[in-house]
Amino acid sequence: IACLLPSATDICVALGLSDQIVGVTHECDIEAVRRSQSKDSNGNATTSKIRILTKSGLDPNNSNTQAEIDEQVKQAASSNSPNDINSIYPILEDEFHIAKPTIVLTQNLCSVCAPSIHDVEVLVGERDDDDVKILSLDPHSLLDVAETFVKVAKLCGVEERGQAMKDEFITNLELVSKTVNMAEKKVEGKVKKQVLLLEWIDPPYDAGHWIPDMIEATGCSVLRIKPTTKSKRITWDNIYAKDPD
Repeated sequence: IACLLPSATDICVALGLSDQIVGVTHECDIEAVRRSQSKDSNGNATTSKIRILTKSGLDPNNSNTQAEIDEQVKQAASSNSPNDINSIYPILEDEFHIAKPTIVLTQNLCSVCAPSIHDVEVLVGERDDDDVKILSLDPHSLLDVAETFVKVAKLCGVEERGQAMKDEFITNLELVSKTVNMAEKKVEGKVKKQVLLLEWIDPPYDAGHWIPDMIEATGCSVLRIKPTTKSKRITWDNIYAKDPD
């Protein structure tokens, strides 16, 4: 399994698939994978070496501000060349081919957040290997996130583990909501806090996708500047006008 986004690596570890992981991104918790792999009597992993399959396309030697990073990302995203977008999170082709994954987990939710399914399809096409299976994880809601557990597990042959993981996730989420509701009933006249979560500061971007679901689960009201599923750029004037708590 090649995991091309950190959440995919975390899901595989939780599903007990660490021994099948042959490659991860430079942002993944590789130590968590190693800790959960099978070991011999000497404590050494009995599985293949885990290869780092990506790197940052931004110069790590530059002390880029958030505004400068945002500008680089925008320039790449607005380019007509897919290679410019891919350069933000380039896949290390040699390492990918050496790893020889038969399952690749990627995403198509954000073109500038991680390698996209397009990047993977190009690399797999170069190998001319029809046996490689590609799964794009594109959840939009918190329940969609839970469903990705099942999708990954089914593709990897452990569907029952994925269903159990999904059920536990939803049970815990319902428990949080129930606890919050019970606490609210004890406070007469309680007004829900208006919460705005920013995933980027300069310029500000409000968080989208499953983040509003997480906020609502805590008993707060979600303050969205623009009612859309995706994260959107906003202004500090917008934020001031909304007056979040």
